[in-house]
Amino acid sequence: MKTINLFPIIFFFATAALFINIGCHKDPSIKSDDSEDDFYQVQFDIQQISAGINRTGDTNTDSSQGNVDAAELQYLYFWSFNNGVLDPDIAVESGAKISFNDGQDPKSFGVGWPFEDFPAGRSLTMSGVKELILEIPLKSVQSLSNLGFDISSSNTGPKAFDLYYSFDDGERKDMQKSNQFANVNQSHARNSFRFEWNNEDVSQFDKLFIFLLPSAGERAEGSNYNENTGALRLDNIFIRGKEKERVPQQGDQLHIYAFDQRTGDLAGSLISDYTGASSKASLSLPHGTYRLSFIRHSATEGMLIPANISSASSFYYGNRFDNHIAQIYGYEEELFVKEDVRQAVVLNRYYSKIGFQFTDGRDLSAVDRIVVARIHEPFSYAPFNKEGSNPILDQTEIIVKPNFAQTKTFYFNQFLGNLEKAVDLSYHVIAYDKDGKVLKDFKVSASTKNNTQVLFRGELLGHIPFNTAFDITINEDWDDSIEGEF
Repeated sequence: MKTINLFPIIFFFATAALFINIGCHKDPSIKSDDSEDDFYQVQFDIQQISAGINRTGDTNTDSSQGNVDAAELQYLYFWSFNNGVLDPDIAVESGAKISFNDGQDPKSFGVGWPFEDFPAGRSLTMSGVKELILEIPLKSVQSLSNLGFDISSSNTGPKAFDLYYSFDDGERKDMQKSNQFANVNQSHARNSFRFEWNNEDVSQFDKLFIFLLPSAGERAEGSNYNENTGALRLDNIFIRGKEKERVPQQGDQLHIYAFDQRTGDLAGSLISDYTGASSKASLSLPHGTYRLSFIRHSATEGMLIPANISSASSFYYGNRFDNHIAQIYGYEEELFVKEDVRQAVVLNRYYSKIGFQFTDGRDLSAVDRIVVARIHEPFSYAPFNKEGSNPILDQTEIIVKPNFAQTKTFYFNQFLGNLEKAVDLSYHVIAYDKDGKVLKDFKVSASTKNNTQVLFRGELLGHIPFNTAFDITINEDWDDSIEGEF
């Protein structure tokens, strides 16, 4: 009987089995496309960056579109008077007014005092004040916390005051009577006062009125009170409280795009309504590593974005210049998915706010419209292809129909993307009368990043002929704030 040597056969099958077993182990960094079990739910808790104190007189529609967390106590209104105007530096609504003695507008400004990181600039100065009235819009306000200001007077001015308030011009209530100055021996010595509302609910009211009635008070020896010529100085007026919860705006959308890191292909996307200060969203993604882009776009007109998004290299977005109220927030990150995961996402401003504040003492009713044209190139943002060419062509302009009886300030939002360094912005501004005649034509420029407030300040009409020079300021409570005079 012939003997068969089985060792080579056994060795062959054992070796093959070893290689087969080794080949069945997957690289954990590479996703699998052939099994539904490899898909995982990635849930995103999305929040928007909170707004800092606005130092550029921001009274436009941005405050009505959810920039401030309503649960947070904040400065609702603040006047520094450093710009020599009656417009507040901070305002959750436009229309706040200051008047005295039956509707007179204060027009004089003296030396002021510093407040937090506002420098000691100017203060509001009046003579012969019998009654000072602050008229404060409340439609966006939920509750009031406190009121404060700095006050002083000349040697013959008041050294005390009574303070009252009312809602919707109704019955006056005592805020506090007989508020005596602490320092009466020196002309225009600073006296700081703070008054409490203790979070009084004002959601049913449209306006708050504050009445300050000066009086002689306790005085230094020999400083007789002259109610007709004595000077009163006010600075750093603030009202703190909470805004109402925001209703999501029409056209407020959340976009999420997930690109496979290895291939660059689009692996998943989501477009949904943005539902408020915080939102939840989820994607189903296979096992793998992804580059994610989050966009919140708030405007009635759409973004500039490819109709068909297929890869990270061709992905970009932007905004038409004339879609100037649009707010675009964004965020990018890399995420490894190997199981169901919950991820926190904080959106940042990918735009800057550009403002013009006109300091003319004269009537501006001759101005029918203001046209702002962009001189710099339009901005597109390609988060995963920084070296690509700009695909956006945009020649639109912003047309403003001002209401100078209400405010001499206007704003628009400039989309920039998420910038690592400052870029140059430049604008051509033309003011027309109702017949189409050019009243003033000038250009301004500033260097800035996204998440910045830029304010150009100066006279719109001034004297003709004239030379134009802008002074620029930047607000770092967003990230930065630039201010300029023209």
